Amino acid sequence: MIELKDIDQKRKLVTTGAVVLVLFVSWSGVIDYLSKEYVNASTVQALAAYATARVINAAVSLASSISVSASFGVGFDIQPFQILDPINDLVEQYSSAMKFAISSLVVQKIVIEAISTLFFKVSLTVLGLVFIVSLYIRNGFYSFLLFRIFAFLP
Repeated sequence: MIELKDIDQKRKLVTTGAVVLVLFVSWSGVIDYLSKEYVNASTVQALAAYATARVINAAVSLASSISVSASFGVGFDIQPFQILDPINDLVEQYSSAMKFAISSLVVQKIVIEAISTLFFKVSLTVLGLVFIVSLYIRNGFYSFLLFRIFAFLP
């Protein structure tokens, strides 16, 4: 029969293994590198999409301003490309959304740079080791709080 103490011991060992794995992945830098590459590629794509939207906006604005005038006794003036005005509004809204996307990507790049530092990795390691030790001392009394801090940090 499996005792509660055996289950608790297995839980502690699995938790310890998971923390060590997180620390190993943090120190390896693989996720940092992949994240930087992804954010850089996404930023280039977002900037290209924003530039394209601005060019389309300029072209539609220019076309909308073209007017044709004629007079056959009575003069009249028409702007045949005013029908493109809803498209112009849509492109303006799209370019505004792209501004937010670019801003978000810049913030993500800053966060990735911050968590790639030696200070962060050392802090994460110390906190992980303190959490592991807390599992085995006083029946893990403080481990719940330390786990939350450890999980929040990465």
